[in-house]
Amino acid sequence: MSCPIAVDVSWARLGNVKRSTFVDLLGRVGIGDPCTSCDYGALCGGRCLYAYHERLWGDEGFEVLCRATRALIDQLFSSKSEIEEAIKEGSVKIDALNYPPFPNTIEIIP
Repeated sequence: MSCPIAVDVSWARLGNVKRSTFVDLLGRVGIGDPCTSCDYGALCGGRCLYAYHERLWGDEGFEVLCRATRALIDQLFSSKSEIEEAIKEGSVKIDALNYPPFPNTIEIIP
């Protein structure tokens, strides 16, 4: 499965762990526009595959997710110097900002 919550949709099925190879899985599930032409795409990564493919909230709802993600990225960039200063001073440990080194189903944004 390409998405841990999309267990009941055909687009998320990649293959069979006993029969499929890594090469069989390449390019099976992806995203396109508006994500691939978005200036934030490299940072956002297209957000959630499920939201992208299913569009449960329609295109308007998907755009709301996009605006929220862009706002979060902008806020992080506008706070960058403060964050770097807090790390330098030691009031924030860099390890506290790193994504956990174990697999789970939480989206990494950003």
